[in-house]
Amino acid sequence: DRYQRRVRGKKDILSLILVVQQRAEDLNAHGDDWEHFVQLYNSIDELRKAQPAFTKAQNKAESLNNFVKWLDQNGAWTKKKHHDPEEEKKPSCANATRVKVVTDVSEGSGLIAVKEIKKDSGVVAVPFELFMSKRSGISSSKEFETLFQSNPLLCQLPNLFLILHLLVEKYRSPVSFWGPYINILPTEFGTCLYFTLEELLLLKSSPTFSQAIRMIKNVARQYCLLYQILFHSPNKEKWGGLITNLRFTYEEFRWATSVVLSRQNKIPPSLVETSSSPPVDEAYLIPLWDMANHSNGKVTTFYEPSKRVLVCYALKDFAPGEQVYMHYGPRTNGQLLLNSGFVLKDNNDDSLGFKPQSLVSKESKQNDSDFEIVLTPEKLRLIQQYSLAINSEYVLKKGEDLNKNRFLQLLRILCSDQAPTVVKQPESSNPEEIVLSVPFEAELNALRKFSSQLTLLLKSYPTTLEQDQKSLEKLAVGSRAFYITQLLISEKQFISSHISSLSHSIEKKKKNRRKKLKHQKPAAEPTVAS
Repeated sequence: DRYQRRVRGKKDILSLILVVQQRAEDLNAHGDDWEHFVQLYNSIDELRKAQPAFTKAQNKAESLNNFVKWLDQNGAWTKKKHHDPEEEKKPSCANATRVKVVTDVSEGSGLIAVKEIKKDSGVVAVPFELFMSKRSGISSSKEFETLFQSNPLLCQLPNLFLILHLLVEKYRSPVSFWGPYINILPTEFGTCLYFTLEELLLLKSSPTFSQAIRMIKNVARQYCLLYQILFHSPNKEKWGGLITNLRFTYEEFRWATSVVLSRQNKIPPSLVETSSSPPVDEAYLIPLWDMANHSNGKVTTFYEPSKRVLVCYALKDFAPGEQVYMHYGPRTNGQLLLNSGFVLKDNNDDSLGFKPQSLVSKESKQNDSDFEIVLTPEKLRLIQQYSLAINSEYVLKKGEDLNKNRFLQLLRILCSDQAPTVVKQPESSNPEEIVLSVPFEAELNALRKFSSQLTLLLKSYPTTLEQDQKSLEKLAVGSRAFYITQLLISEKQFISSHISSLSHSIEKKKKNRRKKLKHQKPAAEPTVAS
């Protein structure tokens, strides 16, 4: 086609980048369909292969030793500095040797307890001076600020600053202050930016599929934009020193993007700013802290402004030799897979988005197996009143009270000929917290419709839960295909559990209805006049 002919006529990197940029725009115009995505993917792959490879394998043992020395020299609290019984009792710092960094756990790198760690005691603490951030980028090179001030569009993409900062430091000469940290980072990630076409197709029926397509497309667009600004802008002399040693290939860019996606942490600016300090971005890379892997629990990491240090506390007791986990915050398995490259088998924060299918019919029809919904002007008014929509995406949450689910509120309106009553009025003005009540038959029809919608969603997957479980047994633990399959299993189990809950709710309501009717006094027989 016209894009390929252009590249064949001038086989240089800029031509390839312009092709990728056009492919991304075409994909955007065609609603992220698969055919156009494959064209974009192949163009990215051609660009990646045409550019030189810079990433070199590091000596893991040597890199780990250098990293630990760097932490110790710069005040990261993993080593005992002096014996102070009173300080030892304080949970605000882990100044005894409590953890060690390892690179041979199933997740790759991690933290291992070297002594008993009690719940709520400090595990690691990292001084603010070790953070990589917008502030540290500007401090290391004023040309950073010039670049972003000259290109306001870049300021709309907050992660770009941290990504570029990381790449500049990776190849800085002489060696960067953050060199020991950067050298310990993985050379490849399991984020969706590394998925093959075959791996992406495994996700085809998952709600996560479209998110992966959009992420790959957006990262490609960001790379093309930044490449042209850095190397082909009329103003490039203003930040020339910034790119002297920069190796800005797509491979390096997706690596740095994956580092930021999987490891960044956000701290409210109010905690780290003073009246004299410049505005700072909320995203940070925090060495040592980001070596801990994720598990269920609660957030136990806090920034202490008075000490300018980030402290991670133990979310439970850890025995010597046990891997020390932390809780990153509420993340669904879809988010974990796309941004971090793994899935939590029993994720307490999991949720699943879905869009209703064929919800409203054109004419009224009712039978024993289903209830056809007709949208009337009054129902449409009520839907708008309660901030609902027929074609919106709705969310299923793990362990939620289905009675409060937003999709069920919509179905209650659609399945009832009477206006619903509000049984729960939120204290705030947030309409999403409202719970509606409708007559008994309408409630049953709403629950049945909910169940049928989830059944359609479950049937849309090309494989069954049992087939996925068998496939998982044959896959290498920790591989991308392993985690993709584990995500599909968790989604199907998630949907099935909600279908079971709806079925149970229907039977419970019918049983309660029978009891209520049984205990009602029969109406008195009317007397007949003689």
